[in-house]
Amino acid sequence: MSTRPKLRPLRLVVALGVSLMASGCATPEPAPGVATAAPSTPAPLPEGTLPYPLDNCLVNGRKFEHGPPYVFAYQGRELKLCCKRCLEDFNRKPALYLERLRGL
Repeated sequence: MSTRPKLRPLRLVVALGVSLMASGCATPEPAPGVATAAPSTPAPLPEGTLPYPLDNCLVNGRKFEHGPPYVFAYQGRELKLCCKRCLEDFNRKPALYLERLRGL
């Protein structure tokens, strides 16, 4: 009896892994309404966008002391966040953070 391991399951796992890696190579487009990080040279905001009324991050409340904020327009309003992680948090629950601007 041969002591060689059967390679068929290993080949299947390798083929599956390669196909998953190949399918993940393309950068997906963000879903409609999902904010993306501001480019290094921010694009002008659409005309009629309401200005951001605060001098700190909408998500965590920190002042913008460590560098320029991420600036983007969302539902007709300018928003500013301090970092990429806050952008990810905002995208998970935008209504929660927009509520903080109500009445301002």
